[in-house]
This record gives sequence, structure tokens and C-alpha cells, in this order.
Amino acid sequence: MTLSNIICDNKHMIVGLSDGSLYNISWKGEFCGVVDLDISLSDGSGADKLSHSLDNGLPSNGAQGVSLPMNYIRKKSAIVHMEFSFSLRLLFLLFCDEQLVSCSASKKGLKQADLIKVEKKLAYGYAVCAPVASEQQILVVGTKRGDVELYDLTDSAFLVRAVSLYDWG
Repeated sequence: MTLSNIICDNKHMIVGLSDGSLYNISWKGEFCGVVDLDISLSDGSGADKLSHSLDNGLPSNGAQGVSLPMNYIRKKSAIVHMEFSFSLRLLFLLFCDEQLVSCSASKKGLKQADLIKVEKKLAYGYAVCAPVASEQQILVVGTKRGDVELYDLTDSAFLVRAVSLYDWG
């Protein structure tokens, strides 16, 4: 397990790890807990479908099409980038499989990491970077296709516009 990213507020830091988990540590050096948030693809029904066995990644004869809750924990994808907006109470996680999710945080910021919840999957399989402009309430997602996507964070992270870098010459 290796460290991949760190974000912080005035009192706590969240450390992203190669197993997809988050460690919450106070500035005093106190370990405050672990949060696992890795997410499977959703079929849009509010539950995820899993077509592999739960423990070893090999196809399973009996587990195909099993519905799982949206907060199903599996340790597979490393967190490669994190962005946090204290004013918006949003945490954005980019995983090594190019999946991007937005998470809600508590009013107390990163202090209550156990209250961080995945809210929305914004990209799957193509996001390579994702900075947030808190004052403008915009999330910018760079893609491996050469596009820049702009998401309005005031409207449930609604995709406002996508611009191709190839169009700029």
C-alpha cells in the first residue's frame, strides 16, 4: 500500500492510498479512521451489479447479476488525485481506472471523514485530471480523449460544456 495524494483543511488531512481507501489524520498526528469508497459501475437503478466473485476477481457461477448497495466497498482502484472544496463541502476522487466521483462532506469539513458519502459518478474510464474552481462552483475534467468538460456544481454537477482541445488547433 502506498500514499497517492493528500488533501487538508484547518484541522485534518485525508490521505488517499493505493488500495482506494482514505485515511483521516489530525494535524496533531492522531489517526482518526479509515474510509473505503471505491465504487462499481452502476446500472442506474440505485444499486450496482457485480458479475465477479466478491473476493478474488474471478468469474463466479452463482454471483452474476447480484445487486449491491451504492456504498459497496471493494479495494481495487488506487486514488490518484483528490480535490476538496470546503465552501461547497465536496470531495472529488479520481481513481487509477480513470473513474471520477463526487462525494459530500460534513459541515465540519474533513473532521468527520466517516460522513463522506459518494454522491455521483462523473466520469468512468476517461478522466485524467479534475481541478475544482470553488468560487466559480465549476469542476473541470480533463479527459484522455483530449476534451475538457465543465460541470456546474450548483446544479448537481451537471455537465455544462465539453470542449475538444483538437478544435483549438
